[in-house]
Amino acid sequence: MTGPMRTEEEYQTLLRRLEEAEDTLRAIHQGEVDAVVVHGEPIDYIYTLESAEHAYRVILEEMGEGAVTIAKDGAILYSNPRFDEMLSLDHSELIGNNLFIFIAPDWQDHFQELLSAGLCESTRGEVEMIRHAGGNLPVSVAFAPLPAGDVATACLVITDLTPQKQSEAEIRRLNESLEARIEERTAQLHDMMSDLQVFTHMVSHDLRTPLTVSHGYIQIMKEVLQQERSSLTESLSQHISSVDRALRRMDTMIGDLVTAARLEGKQYPLQLMNIDLHAYFADLLGRDIIAAQRDRVVMKVPDRLPTVQADLPSLDRVMTNLLSNALKYSESGTPVVVQARPEGNQVVISVTDRGRGISPADLPHIFTRFYRASGERKTEGIGLGLYIVSQLVRAMGGQIRAESEPGKGSTFAFTLPAADG
Repeated sequence: MTGPMRTEEEYQTLLRRLEEAEDTLRAIHQGEVDAVVVHGEPIDYIYTLESAEHAYRVILEEMGEGAVTIAKDGAILYSNPRFDEMLSLDHSELIGNNLFIFIAPDWQDHFQELLSAGLCESTRGEVEMIRHAGGNLPVSVAFAPLPAGDVATACLVITDLTPQKQSEAEIRRLNESLEARIEERTAQLHDMMSDLQVFTHMVSHDLRTPLTVSHGYIQIMKEVLQQERSSLTESLSQHISSVDRALRRMDTMIGDLVTAARLEGKQYPLQLMNIDLHAYFADLLGRDIIAAQRDRVVMKVPDRLPTVQADLPSLDRVMTNLLSNALKYSESGTPVVVQARPEGNQVVISVTDRGRGISPADLPHIFTRFYRASGERKTEGIGLGLYIVSQLVRAMGGQIRAESEPGKGSTFAFTLPAADG
């Protein structure tokens, strides 16, 4: 069965369509036309850029940034709704107008430079535009050249920088506020340092002067009483000795206050030097405060031990405090062990006793200034001894810690940097 007969005119029409299809396929094959083959039913479709124009337009109309096409003289050929909204203008007020009239005067030269470059290659920059509603609008502009025959055109993607600029302004405001606060606190710290210098001078000089005078009179009274022997003079001698000890304790407390203030104010003099711990420990055991109980001190120091870097008077104060405390707060006859061992680029020195220990409630606070233990191991003075020890260790570049178990003893360990570390 055959189909209906076709006229000559229908044959000619079909022939023209075949020729057009052949030309299109040739152009696609040779790369003259951008196209994508879309598989469908019942046949495949060729989707060219021209047929995709509607999809691209939908994307431009819905995008969150402004989109504009302009000629080389700035004439607006196209703008999307977002750009109209950014300038608070109707679409009809933009199309055909020159984009330069919406560029802030101070930014026109810069925009011209960007446009000249953007007609040839992709370019990006920042300018300020004028809003119809008033005020300038900071924007980022990305240029891309468009091929359009004899007319040079460029596509612009425009991003509103208002939120970013507001954030930057807020950051600047916060930085300025922070700098002002830092200057204010620095001035306050300077005043505090000045007050600290006055305080330390007053404590170290003015308060110690009457103590020195009192101690002098005590010595005179002792010499006078030694020349007479009676029950009365013996009683007075004991009382005078008690007063002398009290004066010495007060002088020690004043010295602790001055030292603590200088350490906190970074005014404590330190002279770091290389110290051979073997020689140092041998000298330390000969000190008066330790020599009386020398047989209780057990030294466990390896033959090969790195030289440490420390301030000698500060190290003396740390070791004397820890050793005297260990001897004081442990039973007579029990050993106090001094150990030293290398650990990385530092040396760990520890002092261990078998005394009553420190209560768990007191242990976290023993290096706090003015803290006085509430248990059996109640410290004398004003609670600055271990605080000063911890500050001296830190000033020399080390750390200190304490471990204790009630009824079994305590260990105080601190680190010092190795001289060759």
